[in-house]
Amino acid sequence: MGEATKFDAGAVVEELEWDFTKFGAGSGVIPEPTDKEFQRYQKKVRDIVGNSGLTEVAEVATKLQSGVHVDTSELLAAMGGLPEDVFEKIEDALLDAVAEFTKDSPSRAQLAKLPMRPRQAFYGWLMGSFAPKT
Repeated sequence: MGEATKFDAGAVVEELEWDFTKFGAGSGVIPEPTDKEFQRYQKKVRDIVGNSGLTEVAEVATKLQSGVHVDTSELLAAMGGLPEDVFEKIEDALLDAVAEFTKDSPSRAQLAKLPMRPRQAFYGWLMGSFAPKT
């Protein structure tokens, strides 16, 4: 019979370290969130996207990614229904939601110092850090 393996809860995940020093915005570690904090964050993000009108655009984009033919007018119609400042409002709300979730490590101001692509990459990394590891 094989030797029993040990589960070490302290070794299965790494600290949520971030480094924005290249952009003059510091570095740090995100405090480990509770289950409720994570659920509240997920709900806020869903609400931000759901209330923005982007769900219709996302549905069209999903069709495109799946190889389904989409008439250009369908995509334009979905995008045309969006308020002009929708992306600014979404980003503003996301900055607040992420800063609250990370307990200001990084803060809203630190997140806002990042250019758009690194900030979006950080959002992806943050959510990916909570995906189950196999």
